[in-house]
Order: sequence, then C-alpha cells, then structure tokens
Amino acid sequence: MKPEKTSYDFHQLEVFCGVVETGSFSAAAARLGLTQPTVSAHIMAVEKNTGVSLIDRKGRNVQPTAAGRVFYNHALKMLAMKNEADRSIGMLADIVTGSVVIGGSNIPGTYFLPRSIAAFRKERPGVAVSLKVGGSQEVIEMADSGEVDLAVVGKVPTGKNFECHEIWGDELVLVAHQGHPRAADVAVSIRALAVEPFIMREKGSAMREFMEKTLADKGVKLKDLNIVCELGGTESVKQAVIAGAGVAILSSRAIEAEERAGFLKGVPIRGANMRRRFMLIRDKRRALSAAAEAFHSFVLGDNPY
Repeated sequence: MKPEKTSYDFHQLEVFCGVVETGSFSAAAARLGLTQPTVSAHIMAVEKNTGVSLIDRKGRNVQPTAAGRVFYNHALKMLAMKNEADRSIGMLADIVTGSVVIGGSNIPGTYFLPRSIAAFRKERPGVAVSLKVGGSQEVIEMADSGEVDLAVVGKVPTGKNFECHEIWGDELVLVAHQGHPRAADVAVSIRALAVEPFIMREKGSAMREFMEKTLADKGVKLKDLNIVCELGGTESVKQAVIAGAGVAILSSRAIEAEERAGFLKGVPIRGANMRRRFMLIRDKRRALSAAAEAFHSFVLGDNPY
C-alpha cells in the first residue's frame, strides 16, 4: 500500500485510538458519537495515508497490527501535544471552550457532581459537560479506557496509571423510616445494628466495601447482621427503607431530600469513623484538554461539603 501525500487530522487520530482502546468499530462509534461506517471510513483514510495496515479485522474484536501499535503510541503523543497546546492557549487568554466528559460513581455522580457542574458552568459557560454515572469499578474502567476525561469515585483505583486527589467528604449513617424506633435515637452503637432487619447495597459497591471494612475493624462481620435483602443502587435501598423493609447504612447526602420531606431519618453511628473521602482521578497517560483541566482545577478548589 503506497502512502498518500495528504496527512491525517486529529479527529482521525482520536477515532483510531478509540478503535484500538475499545477493540471494536461499533464501541468506538458509540463512544465518539459517530456511526460505524464513519469510523470505518476514518480508519481507512488513516491507513491510506500511512500506506500500511494498522488494524487487523479478523474475528469479532479488532486488534492493532504491529504497525498499528507503533502508530497508536505516536497518536497518543500527538493528541496529548494538541491538548496541551489548547490548554496553554486557553489559559493564557482565560477563555476556555470545548467539552469535558466526567465519570461519577453512584453517590458523587448523583448527589455531588451535578451541583459542582452547575457551579462550574457559571464560571465557564463555554464548556459543555457530560456526566456518566456507574459503579466505582465501572467508572474507573471508563477513565482507564479514555471514555471519560476525569472521574470521581468512592475508592482508590489500583494500578500506576492514575493521578488521585482526595476531595469531598461523606458520612455514612444508619437510615430508618420516620416511624421506626431508631429514628428517635441521637446515635446508635455498632452492636445495635445486629438486631435490626438490615438492607444491604450490592456486592462491588464502594460504599459497601467501605462499610464492611469499617465494621470489621470494630469486630462486626456481615454474618453478624440480620441481612434481609441486597439491592442494587442507593435509590432502591431508600425506597425499601421507606416501605418498612428494614434499616440501612447510606450516605447522609443521599437522604437529604427524604429527611426534609419527613420520610427518612439519618442517625449517626457511634464508635466507628464512618466518614470517607471521594477520589478525583485522571489517567496520567493522557494530557487533559483545556476544558478538562479547567474542571479539574475547579473541583480541587470546590470543597463545600
């Protein structure tokens, strides 16, 4: 294949990296908001311009060829240089535009990030912000693959690719419906939890992992609790508590609206440190765009909780 004299553009590089990172033309199209034929056309254009085959299309999942792996590493560097140039120029002019994609695990993604995004947009109206919410591990994988620029999660990710900063604080409390005897308590002991019908978050939840470790440090294991059900997501747990199925341990921020409405009551847990911090993470292998850098700086300075 003889290379063309025309050059590839940054958008084509982004598409190529998306295909390599997702291992699929359709997944790359979904991530980038393009059609699959458009993604295929961009890859063909890059291959035509380089004069070599960069993607092995055999099998269900596509893989980069040897040349494709070399090109991918250089493409990442070129995109990083572009983002750094955009960031430097934007900061110099103090006019930041563009877009940023944020990932948030369930609690920060539902109860913290929307307020911060609204405040950020007042300062930077030229930046469009997208938010993707999922479990902590799911969001960490989004950050690792480049699907999101930044993420806020409830645990420290493993591996050496991430830069992490502790940001907003959160406190877990015992949650009961307003008619429950525990709702009248000023605080509740850890041992008292064992006698209550208990509603648990699903396995894999960062909040559950934190709760398990904190209770275990005080000599209380899950088998000591009277667990009546496990539910996926904070909203499901809240509705079960309101319906009288039992009590739960949840984020105090997650029940603010229900407390004001008189449906739920949060009771501090005595004898254990139930406070935790969320982590702002980014993949160090990728340079942030000016928009992502602006949001990153804003969140680091935004700690009202």
